[in-house]
Amino acid sequence: MPTLLDLATGERIPLLDAPTIAINPRFSQNGDRVAWETGYIESGGPLVIYEIERRVRTEIPLDQISRGPIWSPDGREIAFSMSAEDSAQTTHIVRIDGEEPPRLVGGRTSFEQFTDDWSRDGSTILLTEWSSDASRNLGSLRRESEVWKPHPVLATPALEVDARLSPDGDWIAYTSNITGEMQIFIRCLEGPPDRRQVSVNGGHNPLWAPDGRAVYFRESFELNNPRGLTRLMRVDLTEIDGRLEPSTPRPLHELNDVITPTGLKLHDLHPDGERLLYVAPPNGAQQPKARNQAYLMTGWLSEIERVLED
Repeated sequence: MPTLLDLATGERIPLLDAPTIAINPRFSQNGDRVAWETGYIESGGPLVIYEIERRVRTEIPLDQISRGPIWSPDGREIAFSMSAEDSAQTTHIVRIDGEEPPRLVGGRTSFEQFTDDWSRDGSTILLTEWSSDASRNLGSLRRESEVWKPHPVLATPALEVDARLSPDGDWIAYTSNITGEMQIFIRCLEGPPDRRQVSVNGGHNPLWAPDGRAVYFRESFELNNPRGLTRLMRVDLTEIDGRLEPSTPRPLHELNDVITPTGLKLHDLHPDGERLLYVAPPNGAQQPKARNQAYLMTGWLSEIERVLED
C-alpha cells in the first residue's frame, strides 16, 4: 500500500482507499502525480499514474513487462525499462497520455537496463546495467540533439546500483558493495573520482533532499529483527573546497521493510522535502505477514534468471 509519511510529525496516511500493488513509486517533478508499476510479472501490465489531489488513477497499457517508471522534467513523458520478446530489458519512453506507442531509446544492448533517474535539464537518464556475467554497473543515456546515446558512469568489479542525481546534476548517490557490504556512496557524475561513503551500517534506496544538502536512505534490513522494520536515515552534506562532506547518519523513522532484489525501489521523496512515499503492508499488517506475500519479489528474480539463461 503506498503511504505518505510526514517526516516532521511521523504521521502516516495511505495514498489510496484500498490496498494495491505499487512497486517503484516515483513522484512527478512538481509532486502532483505518482507513477508506479503494477507488478504483474508473467503477463506484463500497465504503468499507473495517480493524480494525488483529484484521486484519479489512469493506466498506460503495455504488452511487455515494464519496470522503474521515471518522469521527464516537463511531466509529459515517462522513461522505463521494458523487455521485448527477443531482447534484453531496454529503456523506452512513452507519453503519459498513451496516444503513442513506447519508443526505444539508446538502441538494443547486450545487457539489461533498469531506469534509475532523469536529470532536471532532461539531458541524462541514469541506468543500472546488468551484464551477462551478472555484474551490475551504472550507465547513462545522454541526449545529443534528438538521439539518446549510451555513456558509462561507473564500472568496477563491485556491484553498483540504484543511482540518483543531485538536484544540480553534478553528483550521484548510489548503492555499492565495494567495501564488502551494501552501503550508500556519493560521487561526482563527471570528472575525477571522489567517492564518499554516506551510510555506516549498510543502506539502500538513496534519495536527495530537494536542496541537495542531504541524502536519505534506508538502513540495511536485519533478518533477526522480529518486527520486520528498518530505519529511514538522513545524512547532512556540507560543501568544503568543492567536496561534499557527510555528517553522521541520523535515524528519522522506522519503516516496514521487505526482502527485495537489490535495486528495487520502495520509496520516493516528495519535491517539497517534507513527505516520503513508501510501500507499506496493507491495513497495518506486521512485516512477517507481508513477507509471506513476497511472491511479487520472487517473480522479479525468476524473470531476471529467465533472461540471463536465454
